[in-house]
Amino acid sequence: MDKSENKVNKKLKTTAAAIVLPRMDNQSLSGVANITESFYDDQVFIKTKKIAYFKNELTPEHAIQAKFDTDEEVITSNMLFVLCAPRCGSCLLADLLYQNECCLLYEYFHIHKYLPILAERWNCISNGYLNKEAFVQSLLRFRTHKSGWFACKIQGEQLEFFLKMEKYFPEVSKHFVYISRRDLIAQAVSLAIAQQTGKWTSQRKVQEKEIVYDFSQISKCLRNLQHQSSILKEWLFTKDQYQTIYYEDLVTNSKKVLEKLPCINSESTLLTKARLQKQANKINEEWIERFCNEYPGDIKKFRLQPKTSLWEKTKKIITSIKKRNTM
Repeated sequence: MDKSENKVNKKLKTTAAAIVLPRMDNQSLSGVANITESFYDDQVFIKTKKIAYFKNELTPEHAIQAKFDTDEEVITSNMLFVLCAPRCGSCLLADLLYQNECCLLYEYFHIHKYLPILAERWNCISNGYLNKEAFVQSLLRFRTHKSGWFACKIQGEQLEFFLKMEKYFPEVSKHFVYISRRDLIAQAVSLAIAQQTGKWTSQRKVQEKEIVYDFSQISKCLRNLQHQSSILKEWLFTKDQYQTIYYEDLVTNSKKVLEKLPCINSESTLLTKARLQKQANKINEEWIERFCNEYPGDIKKFRLQPKTSLWEKTKKIITSIKKRNTM
């Protein structure tokens, strides 16, 4: 996608059409870091006291575990950055890429959990602060796949921390993919359910919990997704090109989607059956229908509104970060 196509695609379409969301402000939304103040602080503070707690939450097969660190150093030849909001199918994509021995795609800039665990293991914390350059070097050393590809997911709330470290990545081929869902209402409902159950993938074992429909929670999730999507799209517009893929296509025709990705070996036979299982069920469908019926407004014209004050402020913040990184 070139820049001219970028401009055409600024109006993000969805099947759920017509929900008018409240205007975004500078306050943090549920689950979203407040970027407007901390963006200007280059330091990354690590809450080391919580690392042990986060470690205990990890399952033996969690991608952050040390057994997934590469034993031998591999020269990083290409980088894949997958930009996404929660519940968009990025875990499904990561599973398929790993099965096809392309790369180990994960959220390495998750500042609240995974980044601190890795930073501690790789000795990248000094006096409570992250040694950003050492972290990036270690990230490439231990997480570059034998294929030569390094890959990471970046959610909207994580972009802040990635931008603080972007300048430490080497000048190799960088590829950007934006994964999204056409049905944003279904995505918001999925996020609300995951927040209540704590079950973010089908492989995660959690104690069964009763879930309760909450109109307010789903509304907040929808605003959360709008917030993160706006940030990511604005940043991607600064790139020469990027590729957009959709969760719905990944589910119905994963082979076609995978074949278009730059990290896929076209000569290999693709594995297209994911180990992850679909989590959505009848409850998701019922909540989607109920939410759409209860929301006041025309349900046929919903689309993200990127030209908000937050959108413009985000653009200025990203520009400021980029200027500092070139100094």
